[in-house]
Amino acid sequence: MRLASGRFVLASLVAAVLASPCGALELVRDGRPVAVVVAKPTAPKRRGRRRQPWDDQAAARVLVEWVKKITDAELPVAESAPAGKPAVLVGAAAIEAGLSLDDIESPSREGLRIVCDGQRVLLA
Repeated sequence: MRLASGRFVLASLVAAVLASPCGALELVRDGRPVAVVVAKPTAPKRRGRRRQPWDDQAAARVLVEWVKKITDAELPVAESAPAGKPAVLVGAAAIEAGLSLDDIESPSREGLRIVCDGQRVLLA
């Protein structure tokens, strides 16, 4: 059940990115990737009861898979954003780039924020 709900969240995330209004940020042009997906390497999972509840690399892979299904172009994934190229920053990479999650009001401390500045999409 937990895996299925995680996939639903990731699919929702992909849909939100693709539908979010942020000007004319192209991810794919003429069937070729224009943007890069940026995700930091996932830290090793802890042993014992506590596991890391997120996996930025997995989220990036889901995003790449859905963009490929929709456009037939496979976006590259990198650990840092190349200069002058459109980028979709996922999770920790987006937070390092300035995305703030502190003011999301949620009793469960969960939320999703997507910000687009015309050259980057930040999502976490």
